[in-house]
Amino acid sequence: MLLSLLMLIIIGKISQKIRKKQQVWVRAKKEGHQIASHTWDHTIPDDDKELEEKMKKLDDLVEANTGYRPKYVRAPLGACNPECVDRFEKIRLQSYSMDTDTHDW
Repeated sequence: MLLSLLMLIIIGKISQKIRKKQQVWVRAKKEGHQIASHTWDHTIPDDDKELEEKMKKLDDLVEANTGYRPKYVRAPLGACNPECVDRFEKIRLQSYSMDTDTHDW
């Protein structure tokens, strides 16, 4: 079985679409896929407290639905310099990046 990494991004308010996606998260976790954060609204706030609040909001939602709290994060567009990596580590998220862009977005 091929396992994958499911990165989560939530934009805006929780809607019917989000509720349907939550079912996918549960299934992915049950099948052994890794679930990682990808920010609440596809931004990395400059303010540390705001970053922590947004990541907590997303990770709380994932945990409430899957029983699993993400430990990894990939920054939007993979744009995360060493300072950004440090900021994620302060809130207990390990940052990783991609080495290619599929341009499928």
